[in-house]
Amino acid sequence: MLAFSQESLTFSVSGNIKGGRGEKVVLLDMEALNRGEPHARWETVIDNNENFSIHDKLKYAGRFDISVKGKKMGVNFYLDTVPVKLQGKVGESLRQSFEVSSEQNTLYLMYRKETSDIFEKYQNIQYEEYAKIMGIDASTIAEMDKKNRDNLIDSLYPGTRARVLRKANDYLYKARETQYSNYVRDYPGAFIILDAVAGLLDKKRRSYPDKNEEVLNSQFLLSALEKLPDIVKLNPRFSYVKNQVRAIDSASPQVGTILPKFSLENEKTEIISLSEIVSNNKYTLVDFWASWCGPCIEESKKIEEFYPRYKHRKFEVFAVTIDQNKKAWLNALENLAYPWPQGYGYDDPTIASFKIYTIPANFLLNHEGEVVKINLSHSELEAFLKTHL
Repeated sequence: MLAFSQESLTFSVSGNIKGGRGEKVVLLDMEALNRGEPHARWETVIDNNENFSIHDKLKYAGRFDISVKGKKMGVNFYLDTVPVKLQGKVGESLRQSFEVSSEQNTLYLMYRKETSDIFEKYQNIQYEEYAKIMGIDASTIAEMDKKNRDNLIDSLYPGTRARVLRKANDYLYKARETQYSNYVRDYPGAFIILDAVAGLLDKKRRSYPDKNEEVLNSQFLLSALEKLPDIVKLNPRFSYVKNQVRAIDSASPQVGTILPKFSLENEKTEIISLSEIVSNNKYTLVDFWASWCGPCIEESKKIEEFYPRYKHRKFEVFAVTIDQNKKAWLNALENLAYPWPQGYGYDDPTIASFKIYTIPANFLLNHEGEVVKINLSHSELEAFLKTHL
């Protein structure tokens, strides 16, 4: 139960931007933009006294971005119901301009600064290693424009470039792991835990060496998430991360097991049931894809070539997207016009339990919903259908 009415939530962002008279201040809801949702943007004009103010209803606490339109001075920050006031100057970053904001935002900005420092060091490690190989100063490489720097690095033997990247990546993975772990352990109830937990899960699924295994315990992570304020729990990303944590202890579907049933919303907002599709067909391919996945689309094009031959023999495809950006998924479907059922599975807890970490991926089910094959290529699928239908 929420301790407040969601309809009563509002936000306030105001401030003074020196030299900004007549310029436009733009506020973006980055959470909504990442999901491809509309109504994620606010604009206001800085008045003659160089002041601006934006007030509106707030759906949830989360990541926002504020900038002066056309100026390179934007900053990503945390916004909730605590009023935010900035004191800035045109041409200067707004990162140091928060005069009044929540403790959550102070912590979020600290996390962002740490992240920026980590990636700067990651880049410098590469410059230093390349400089040693070439016998020049690292600052010479750093000061080059991107095109000349890329050309210089590309002239090296591929194995040399790979060795440098491996060293830099080792640093990056360890530094981010430590950062994630520290925030989860040290800042209970902090919004940034959403990012930290997601980062730890990504590290786990990629099988990076674990030096903080205790923070990858599902109960520990669920406890950390439950300490978040209710206004953060309204953020759709909270449910997604929580589902991913719950999936830690679940077993991935294997051949010979019954695939857990689920129902998803299709592009027309109709509910599509896997159980219904399975019961009406001899074989069903549950295919996981995303609008940004080129190999997924190529595989689907190949399947589409022989799909009509087996459709009437009781073969069906149920395509499940893991797109976060729902608008991108809908646009892709409009262009691709696939002939089989579609479902939006990004934030579904059952889909999360399948641990689909790379795509394309699929499960071939029989009439009883039993998994008979996993991750078939289009050619393997066609060969199977020729034999069994």
